[in-house]
Amino acid sequence: MVTLSKNMKGMVELKRIRKILVAFFTVILLFTSNFYGKAESGVDVVMWCFHGYHTFNDHVLIGGVGDYGANKQYYWIHTAQMDNYLEERVRTAIYNWIYTTSNPPYVTTPISFRETTSQAVSVADFYQVDIPDDDVFAYTNLYFGGEIKNPINYNWAWAFIGLDYFNIYNYYGVNNRGFQGVAAHEFGHAMGLCHTYDVTSVMCMIGDGRQVSTPSAKDCYAINHLYA
Repeated sequence: MVTLSKNMKGMVELKRIRKILVAFFTVILLFTSNFYGKAESGVDVVMWCFHGYHTFNDHVLIGGVGDYGANKQYYWIHTAQMDNYLEERVRTAIYNWIYTTSNPPYVTTPISFRETTSQAVSVADFYQVDIPDDDVFAYTNLYFGGEIKNPINYNWAWAFIGLDYFNIYNYYGVNNRGFQGVAAHEFGHAMGLCHTYDVTSVMCMIGDGRQVSTPSAKDCYAINHLYA
């Protein structure tokens, strides 16, 4: 069983105190164009394209999500500042997005990502961040030309994915599926999927009752709709 060290527990308590001092900045955070995975109710971006898939009006990651067996895209983890436990949950979450043919939900997609140590070639960068709102576990910013883009209106070329280790831990404890579900949810945003109220989809928010930590068949069909 994995447990937190005394130092880690102390860091959790210090973080709680620090959040009290910076709480008045929360309102700024909530009115950005980010797409948050929330433990409780909050900003809820749910859209459906004309064909009925949960996408950002069919806008996409420029260059696609790879083409399994032919070419690939790359993701990068800021390992110098990310907790090792969180790193491994990110890797597992992406693995579960890639290998869906021989594993549940048994739907083939073109998703093909490999981790890189060269941030310059990455189209999805993962960071450990400190989010003042305890109910916000993570966020994803989508960029093109150095500017954050609203994916409802624009395509994007790169994603910044921020994960708050302590907020996730305070909700789930040491729970592999919990951490992996948050990472998988945010990676879904990076590839072009928006929120859904379907609790069997990894793109459902926790506050709306998400029951899974891996992509569903509907999630994979939405990816195929965008890129296959």
